[in-house]
This record gives sequence, structure tokens and C-alpha cells, in this order.
Amino acid sequence: MPDASPFVSLSRHQEPRTSTKRALLSLSRSIEARALASAPQAQLWVSLQHVRFHTGLTRRLHEDMARAGVEVHVYGVGVRDGRPGPVLLRGHDISEFGQLAQEWDVLLVTPDGALGLAARQVDPVPVGAADDLERRFEWVLSEDRADVVYAAASLPGEDFVLGRDFGVPRPA
Repeated sequence: MPDASPFVSLSRHQEPRTSTKRALLSLSRSIEARALASAPQAQLWVSLQHVRFHTGLTRRLHEDMARAGVEVHVYGVGVRDGRPGPVLLRGHDISEFGQLAQEWDVLLVTPDGALGLAARQVDPVPVGAADDLERRFEWVLSEDRADVVYAAASLPGEDFVLGRDFGVPRPA
């Protein structure tokens, strides 16, 4: 049975570090760039808390990846499937009260590797902040393929993670 969320799953194996969103952005973007470079044989799962974080550059990047053949799944409060866009870009609405609504996860599985960033917000946006880049997250990073696949399987309705054969043993 999968864990409650990607952060719960990946943080079992290492002690989380704490950083601001600003510090984690380049790590997130590098995983997304790796997904694009691995197209069309890549799957990417992104939980980004709320639909307001899936706009502009982030949305365009996910659309570009999907057009290149990357299977992209985006989770967030208010994210709904059916918005016009590439067929391989799927939106998944989540509950604002669930654990996933506090997470920022970027999970990538390719035929020859995997990389997963799982982060959980630890405090609200600081009072007086001009933007949200100072939000603080506990986070972990894993390159262990089995751990990243298991973390992706914790996402709501994501039994599809086992649909492709990337050489990962299927759970019994």
C-alpha cells in the first residue's frame, strides 16, 4: 500500500532539509529539463499545491513537455482535467484539506533513471512578502528508482505509474 504522499514516502529514507521556495526552484526546473530531454520516454508527476502556481512559465513548460511526448500529471487545488492543452498533460484536482495540498513534488521516471523532489511547506508566506518565494519547505531528493515510483504511486488515482514497464518490479 503506498504512503500518504510523496513527501511521506521519500522522507522515510533520509532526513529532510529546509529551504525557501526560491532555493528549490532551480532544482525543480532541472528535473523538468531532464524530463524534456528524456522525451518521449518519460513520466513526470508534479504536485504544486494550488492552481495559482500552475500559470505562466510553469504551465508553458508542462505543455511543451507534453507536446514532446512526456506524460505530465499535475496535482493541485483547483487543477482540473479537461483544460485545453496537449493530450499528455493531465490535471488532477485535490482537496485543499489533504496532505498533498501542502506539498510541492516533482517526480520523474525515465527508462534509465528516476529523480524525485518531495517538499512540504512548513510555514505560511511571511507577512509583508512581495511574493511567495520566501515560503519555507522541508524537502528530500532521491534518485532511487523504486522509491520514486513508490512515491508517485501515492498520488490519488495513480495506478497508471505501473502501466509502463521501466524495469521496476510491480508491488504484489
